[in-house]
Amino acid sequence: MRDFLRLRGRFSRVLASSGLVVASAALGCGGSVGTESSDGGHDGSAVDGATFADGSSTADAATVPACMYGMLQQSCFTHDALVAMLNNPPRGGDLNDEGIDASFDPNGCLDRAYVADGCCNPANSGPVFDGMKCCYTFCTGACCGRPLVVDGAARVAPAARRSDWRRTNRGRKGDDAALDVATRRELADAWLEDARMEHASIASFARFTLDLMACGAPPELLAASQRASLDEIEHARSCFALASRFAGEDVGPGTLVATMTTAPTLAEAAAAAVREGCVGETLAALTARAQLRGVRDHQARVALRRIARDEEEHAELAWRFVAWAVTTGGDDVRAAVARAFEEATRAPAPIARESDAIDVAAWRAHGRLTAADARDVIVRALRDVIAPCARALSST
Repeated sequence: MRDFLRLRGRFSRVLASSGLVVASAALGCGGSVGTESSDGGHDGSAVDGATFADGSSTADAATVPACMYGMLQQSCFTHDALVAMLNNPPRGGDLNDEGIDASFDPNGCLDRAYVADGCCNPANSGPVFDGMKCCYTFCTGACCGRPLVVDGAARVAPAARRSDWRRTNRGRKGDDAALDVATRRELADAWLEDARMEHASIASFARFTLDLMACGAPPELLAASQRASLDEIEHARSCFALASRFAGEDVGPGTLVATMTTAPTLAEAAAAAVREGCVGETLAALTARAQLRGVRDHQARVALRRIARDEEEHAELAWRFVAWAVTTGGDDVRAAVARAFEEATRAPAPIARESDAIDVAAWRAHGRLTAADARDVIVRALRDVIAPCARALSST
């Protein structure tokens, strides 16, 4: 709970310094986020404007919302796949019959609030039953971080065999001999996916810098964006090093071509910053903090410490820019920002997935989160940090 409150306070100070929100209101970041229990937990009270499942039934599944970024894509799942998704098999345990009765419809389809694709993209409509499988639509995007979106689609570079992106770590590495083959393979794949996303974020910040210049942003924001791009290079190198270690061979990024010529309006740039920074980078920062709590591997700990620290800086930069944009652009920008926050905080929490063959203790020790761990971080981040601060910003 401490990380969530600390980060909320940090963003509160940004809002107060912008002059949009009086200090007393900003420091509360929009008011209560629920009642904290005696053990430091949360009683689950609902937060106005932060609904993670909108309660709509399958009757309106044909209504497909437009993507605010990325492209619509459909994926279909068998009932067994949805059961596995709901029950997080890596954590073990039996199926909860009461929960299944409450969550599945007569066709065996799961409410979209619990469905995500293979990345970090929540289902935004569905289910539609095709006679054998349950189909949902997703807005494509990069995983749990800042996406590089070109022509409506998120892009990452393919993996390639190369050693120049593998950061040299002088510190000690863990003894991997004890890792079973399945866990080692899953760790390699997970860190490689993170590495490709961090690599794409370099280009995303390069684009953000151009957006800032097109919008006439102050030099302090431009300097912070340039520093963030350099941070992402180091994040990518650290993640490629971990992926290479667990894969047993050098791996790095292939080419990433992303030509961007259209200058956004201030409202468009602010809305993108909400999605990619205020939401994406905040989730990335708190996810890294959660990974740190369970990590035992030295190399993973070193990488995650820097990632967590830097992602907090990047998220703060996004909140600063959005606050500046609202001050500069007025009602049109304010409306675009409010719409972007509304969509982001109403999305169901995405679910990370991993093979049921892994050693869960080793998975956490090497800096990874289980499906349930990841879902808890995202739900709490949306509820306790992003939604209340968004209300403080958008309601002024």
